[in-house]
Amino acid sequence: MSLGSGGMSVTIADPNWRNAVSVPVSGPSASWQVSTIGRFSGVIPAGRAHGLGFDDLKGKWIRYDDPYMGPWGGTIQRNQTDSGSGIMELSADSFHARMRGIRTPIMSKTISGASGQLALYVMTQSPTDKRLWFDSIAASSDGAVQRLDLRGDDLYDVVSSLASDSDHEFNVILNDDGTIDWEFRRRIGSDNTGSVILSEGWNVMSCQVSPSIDGMVNDILAVSNEQDWITAPRRRIIDPDSVIAYEHQSEIRQYLGNAGTGSMVTRAKRDLEINGIAAIPATVSMPGNRVELRSIREGDTVRLWSNRQNARYFFRVISRSIERSGGNAVAKLAGDCILEETMP
Repeated sequence: MSLGSGGMSVTIADPNWRNAVSVPVSGPSASWQVSTIGRFSGVIPAGRAHGLGFDDLKGKWIRYDDPYMGPWGGTIQRNQTDSGSGIMELSADSFHARMRGIRTPIMSKTISGASGQLALYVMTQSPTDKRLWFDSIAASSDGAVQRLDLRGDDLYDVVSSLASDSDHEFNVILNDDGTIDWEFRRRIGSDNTGSVILSEGWNVMSCQVSPSIDGMVNDILAVSNEQDWITAPRRRIIDPDSVIAYEHQSEIRQYLGNAGTGSMVTRAKRDLEINGIAAIPATVSMPGNRVELRSIREGDTVRLWSNRQNARYFFRVISRSIERSGGNAVAKLAGDCILEETMP
């Protein structure tokens, strides 16, 4: 049986969707993000919640099925009742937050391995009385070799650190059938550039594209962490074209598990390919009933045509959000662009 509530309603349930009930919701607002906790808020009739025996909804699971953005799921954090107006305001965190409050193992020795292997280890070996309730846990086996000291840190913080330190991402996905998948890999999402075009003035209401050199690195001093800092092998890797265009943007980076310079140089060159170009962050606002939204999930790459910038981009969507109020709905997409071409 599908757990989707459909329309302007939410499903509220005990963990693992037990005792699920559907409740009308007004003004739902939801967000989905790669490697980050998403949020939900909405208003339900307080009398309806109390009549179901749900005086305190904190800790209950909640699901909202947006007709264009897809399912959102998480745990209710706050449910404030306004007795004068007879409404209850819900605030929830996405299932990413289920990793909060879980402690990793405490180990006396440093462990090492590919980032995906370490992420899988802490996800499956962290002892806790709190269940994750994830139906599948999958991680890629690639990624830079990392060292990890486990001292009972918060699981969410450890996974976030493993992802950011190795150019990986993680996501928690609520499927149509109510199952929950957790994944950790280099790049979340699909390439939809052949099927989805967002165009300013057509299906896009507003588009903010802002090229920036914030965070750019085009000159890396790569240092191995296998030896003392003074004696450790090191190599300087430079992107000359980027230096000519934007001057030197230098950084020292330590590379884990590299006693020699071969693989260290390869990884530094790969980092320059990513960090040696100007970032192009973008924010797009669309009507919340555009059919294209059904084909976009966080991490996906689509085409973006900007009339004001006179350019076409490959737009990778990192976060999505929807706000619905009455008959009005606005969807917002945020992410990074790569210039495809300048329009004639």
